[in-house]
Amino acid sequence: MDLTTLGLPIRGLVQTDEEGRDNNVLPRIEMVDGLTRVFHREFFNMQYETQWQIAARKQDDLALFIIDVDEFNAFNALDRRSGDYALQKIAKALSLLFRRATDFVARYEGDRFVVLAMEMSEAQARIHALRVCDRVQSLRILNRQTQQYLSVCVGYVAGVPHADQTPQHMLEIAANNLKLAKSLGKGIMHGSEAISLSENGVCLAE
Repeated sequence: MDLTTLGLPIRGLVQTDEEGRDNNVLPRIEMVDGLTRVFHREFFNMQYETQWQIAARKQDDLALFIIDVDEFNAFNALDRRSGDYALQKIAKALSLLFRRATDFVARYEGDRFVVLAMEMSEAQARIHALRVCDRVQSLRILNRQTQQYLSVCVGYVAGVPHADQTPQHMLEIAANNLKLAKSLGKGIMHGSEAISLSENGVCLAE
């Protein structure tokens, strides 16, 4: 099957060494989520650890986003096909927002997506998080139960990874930022810098 028929940009972070060999290798079908046609969680996990280690070694910026669709369970319960359509539209929107060869979009679970972006500063990540919220809202996917358009919350973390920390730590901070965003309402984002990754190192970005 030719991946160009899937309707999404074809990119992949398969950079395996400091010289950049194997960069931009095209994704194989088994790397792709069947519904949304972005990468799936297992492939993300593999790539995330690799890219985190490269960024830590080279002292490069790395940005990690977790995106969650607001009130999706209720929306999906009304019409499963509409739920699938919404996820496909959001996945495509994310792929168009994160277009660089060093950007990596994946479906993490259910209605949750992750984006990994190499060499992206906290300031740049903040702009992209705002764009994610705006772009999904602009899709005008109507929730018939609430009579409002679907929105997303975004938790992100960006900066140079610390060698004395782990990829899991950065992921947990992004997840915590997402939790804080969702506690404030719909269409909200929270972010922090990697340099402040700690129990109390979460800052509001708005």
